[in-house]
Amino acid sequence: MIFDGESTISGKAYSYLSSYTSQPNDRVMAVKGFVVGKIVREERHQSKCTGTKCLFYSSNKLGGIIMQKALFVFLGMFLFLTAFSTDSSIDSSTDNSTNVEYLRTEGYVVEKREHGGVYQLLVIGNITKDDLKNKTKHQLIKEAGGTYFYVKKEIYSKAQRGQKVVVWIEKGQPLQPSYPSEASAKKIEIIEE
Repeated sequence: MIFDGESTISGKAYSYLSSYTSQPNDRVMAVKGFVVGKIVREERHQSKCTGTKCLFYSSNKLGGIIMQKALFVFLGMFLFLTAFSTDSSIDSSTDNSTNVEYLRTEGYVVEKREHGGVYQLLVIGNITKDDLKNKTKHQLIKEAGGTYFYVKKEIYSKAQRGQKVVVWIEKGQPLQPSYPSEASAKKIEIIEE
């Protein structure tokens, strides 16, 4: 296709493209703005297209804003759904006294970190003990994800690297925008293997 310039149709400016078929003077396509390629409607326009179909594309500012919002919503849902992809299993339970629902996840403690009285455990699910011995933290995060859980000092001092743990977090709790994600653990249970 060849970019030919701009024309005015019904008082609106359109950029149009030409592609030559077997008849060299046939104009095949008219395009309003620049878009990703979704056809909104087909119309015939006698003055510029002379009997050939003109395909109009929607690319006004409103369409761009809607596309950006849709992309933002999709990415937000994707990040929310994959935030706990490190889990070998996720269970849900409810504390009847407070009506708070908790998510349960299992994994291995890969790293412990403390900074200024804030304690965190990096827990990664879907890995084996051999993975812990043979791979670096960055390799494990890249392959299986992971979550840094904020914990109390008592739990931090009990947990050791390589231990299998079960972590409960409050359902719907916002995750910190980091990689790996961060969340507050409501309860952590160390599993003896």
